Amino acid sequence: MKFPSFSKINKHRKFHYTPMYYDPEKEELDERVKMAKIKYGIEEGDETLKRKIRMQDQFKESKSAMDSMKRWNSSIRLFVILGIIIYLAYIVFANLDGFLGKIL
Repeated sequence: MKFPSFSKINKHRKFHYTPMYYDPEKEELDERVKMAKIKYGIEEGDETLKRKIRMQDQFKESKSAMDSMKRWNSSIRLFVILGIIIYLAYIVFANLDGFLGKIL
């Protein structure tokens, strides 16, 4: 048996949310495949075109990753060479006074 209460206690409300997943890369691929099918007149269900476009995208991504790695490596090489040159210049100019004193 329930006793009457002076304050109203609300029951919890259920929240029904169905999550939706959005993948912009997949949307872009589907759009490119659709445009290519229209352009070349290919029927639906042809997966070779999808594979071909996906492979082209992977080649582009790997090429850009390799280019950025090359830039990074050349920057490191530049800083190492500059460091060596500065160090050698310091050694030469630090010993220049002693060398000139012996000559003169």
